[in-house]
Amino acid sequence: MRIAVITDIHGNIEALQACIRHARRIGVDQFALLGDFVGYGAAPAAVVAQAAELSARGAIIVRGNHEEAVLATPEGFTPQARQSADWTRGQLSASDVSFLSGLELVARQDWCLFAHASAHQPERWIYVDSTRTAADCIAAYPEGVRLGVFGHVHRQLLFHRAASEAAAGRFDPVPGAEISLSRARRWAALAGSAGQPRDGNAAAAWLLLDMQRESLTFHRVAYDVDAAAERIRKVGLPGFFAERLAHGT
Repeated sequence: MRIAVITDIHGNIEALQACIRHARRIGVDQFALLGDFVGYGAAPAAVVAQAAELSARGAIIVRGNHEEAVLATPEGFTPQARQSADWTRGQLSASDVSFLSGLELVARQDWCLFAHASAHQPERWIYVDSTRTAADCIAAYPEGVRLGVFGHVHRQLLFHRAASEAAAGRFDPVPGAEISLSRARRWAALAGSAGQPRDGNAAAAWLLLDMQRESLTFHRVAYDVDAAAERIRKVGLPGFFAERLAHGT
């Protein structure tokens, strides 16, 4: 089973479609979308429709904090992010809202767990961006889970922890390089952001999980950044959301 993990799309249909095309070209059996379909970008309805279509075909789908912000009152958001959530709410149909409302925070497939933020208190939207938060995340895995895959951080990272170790180790993956997952360790993989990377690289990010080979391969794929940015400007969302796409910030 080869699973393409895509997360933090943020209303960027151009980035999502580029990742899907790339994944299908490489060859995958299933998709996993780890939330934040909406927010910041100008095509939330199109992204939600694509997510719903993949869900109907058996994709793993979980909810992110930007879905929460649209379904309820945004908490901890900047004024610009709140403006985006309010605008997005008006773009979604009743069926879109119903689909998002029905999503769980955590999904599991065999020895793998999927969530938007962390396995540790997933409803609190904790960033797994340090060895400390990674250790807490890994410690929260249910029995039999050896790998957790997450988003939320908008960067591609990999953490690992052996049973005998109190702390987690960190690894910065190289796109395109396959990483074997030792059974002597448990792992936390951050798939990066498709629609709004924040690591200085504008290319959309996604992650290939090969469950048979027990390996991960992180990927980056170019997409039409200018088209995504122009959409944002046309609908009147803050220009900042458009500008940072080109810089990966």
